[in-house]
Amino acid sequence: MEIKGIRGQYSSTLDEKGRMMLPAKLRSQVPLESLVLTKSVDRCLWLFPVEHWDRLVAGLREKKSLFSDQYQMIYRRLIAPAEEISIDKNGRINLLPSLMKSVDLTRDCSLIGMDDHIEIWDERVYEEYEEACAQSVKEGWGNLSGMGDLGL
Repeated sequence: MEIKGIRGQYSSTLDEKGRMMLPAKLRSQVPLESLVLTKSVDRCLWLFPVEHWDRLVAGLREKKSLFSDQYQMIYRRLIAPAEEISIDKNGRINLLPSLMKSVDLTRDCSLIGMDDHIEIWDERVYEEYEEACAQSVKEGWGNLSGMGDLGL
């Protein structure tokens, strides 16, 4: 399946077994066979199609330095907890309890399409994040306007 860009914002709920339904519209944007779930740099999880994950890891390997503390922190944050998962016949993914706990996932979740991956946030945490980032986003748009034509 060619991935044209994962987009959209969706709501989903976790059941007592840590399973989450991926909305059909979101499932139609990602390959169904296998995905990689890991921590992100924010308080959410990242869900990558395997081919995009492999590109990210290859890029990190190119910059690998066993003597860089920063590199080691990033590697431990992203690579170490990564798990390959699949979407079951009912359209659900199973989240690991340790990953759910690490980003405060409770029952109500927000799924955010980020072009090459999906972010999985606790709904409350995401709302707080959005509020905290509002001014920075506005400033970011101002900075981007000086970087050439974005087609807007």
